[in-house]
Amino acid sequence: MASALYFVFGHFLQIKLTDNVQLTVKGLPVLIVAIAVGPVDAMSTAIIGEFFCQLTSEWGLSPTTVLWILAPALRGLIVGLLFEKQNPNEHKLKWVLTVLISNFAVTVVNLGITFLDAYIWDYSAGLLMIDYILKIVTSVGTAIVFIFVTPLITKAINIAYKKDSD
Repeated sequence: MASALYFVFGHFLQIKLTDNVQLTVKGLPVLIVAIAVGPVDAMSTAIIGEFFCQLTSEWGLSPTTVLWILAPALRGLIVGLLFEKQNPNEHKLKWVLTVLISNFAVTVVNLGITFLDAYIWDYSAGLLMIDYILKIVTSVGTAIVFIFVTPLITKAINIAYKKDSD
């Protein structure tokens, strides 16, 4: 179910800034799963969700598809290893640092893949620089959203879970 939500966020609820850069919160289900269950399920959520995003995108399957799929899985691995079964509302500084680390790692990987795509598909250097700048800006923007929204969602899930278990 989290992979389906990832796909919906990534495919339907995105703001396309350029052909290669979009503003999306598709990483949010990965964060929730990483906190609740751990890195393996979070990585699976990202891999399955991103595979379908890639498959239904204008690029479809390409030589770098696997790399584009592994980049978001890295977020699940990092957050799952650093924050599994912890409450972001109780460990705020650790949560902020975890999100920043995971967003930075995903952005660095994505920048590398963009460079590889640029080499394969012969993008112009000017377009590549614009994409790099926009990827960094959107990474900061999504990190801010993740830092503030994820604790609210986990709090709501915990409240709903407690009501169901009573």
